[in-house]
Amino acid sequence: MNKLEELVIECDESIIFYTRHLERMRKQISLIEKSKRVIKNCNSNADLAEFIEIENLNNYNGYLTISTLDLAVNLKNLISAKTDWEKIFFIKNSYLLIHETLNKLKPPQNKNFLEKSIKESYKSLVEEFEELMQEIICFKNTSEYKKIKRSDITLRDILSIA
Repeated sequence: MNKLEELVIECDESIIFYTRHLERMRKQISLIEKSKRVIKNCNSNADLAEFIEIENLNNYNGYLTISTLDLAVNLKNLISAKTDWEKIFFIKNSYLLIHETLNKLKPPQNKNFLEKSIKESYKSLVEEFEELMQEIICFKNTSEYKKIKRSDITLRDILSIA
């Protein structure tokens, strides 16, 4: 088995794993909704802040999971692409996905619920979170990322990757 075949197998395994993860998340979201309804029925003034935080974390997790799934599908199809046009399509699609995901992970200050939540409730994670955000900032400052951001990736750039 060659390295590309191994990579396709790894993509398949990732797709299965993250698809199951999404299914578990859907069940968890359903349970949270049911729990909120029961609590609200018992006490209409109940504080649901913790449920809202869980929902926000699930949304964030779901977004990352879907992005990971999309990239796995793109990579799998890029590996098996027969034509340059197919390769170009999956490379461009991956670039756009990376750009969109990074913007979602690191939105403008004061718009990131996760950052606010960590700083207020999970102080032991602040340093690691800030390091992760710094890594995203550093990547966004690379020339490769700036090409993605400006959307001026040329056919030559894509073909050199393909």
